[in-house]
Amino acid sequence: MTIETPIVRPLRNRGVTIVEILLVISVLAILISFAVPGIDRATARAEIKAATENVQYSIDTARRLARLSESSVNLHADPATGATTQRIRLSGPRLGESMGAQEYRLPKSLRLVPEQAVFTFDKNGLVSNPGRLVLLSRADDAISSELRVE
Repeated sequence: MTIETPIVRPLRNRGVTIVEILLVISVLAILISFAVPGIDRATARAEIKAATENVQYSIDTARRLARLSESSVNLHADPATGATTQRIRLSGPRLGESMGAQEYRLPKSLRLVPEQAVFTFDKNGLVSNPGRLVLLSRADDAISSELRVE
């Protein structure tokens, strides 16, 4: 005599319901909404850091070019006015293409606030009118950088 017992198989192929999918999507949306402001601030800080390094490079270049050309070099801090682009540019009587004159255009996401429009470096590379340049993030004014031109 053989006894047959029915084999009970659990339901494995049930699948995922639309309610479960919507629940997961809504939880992800909530988590992303908390992360986006942090990403924006991180981006603004990275832009400020890059712009600060470029403006510092422009200051150092103006100082070196003044010493190299043995003449005065002006560093112009042009904030955005109307349709013009904000920029840092160098000029001087002996400053030509061979001296590596440069112009740095700041990103539109930043705001340049110079203490004065022109900083003049003498032939020894010293600044006759020291001051500072401030870079502000347009996204968050709390994110800023200050450079001293001395």
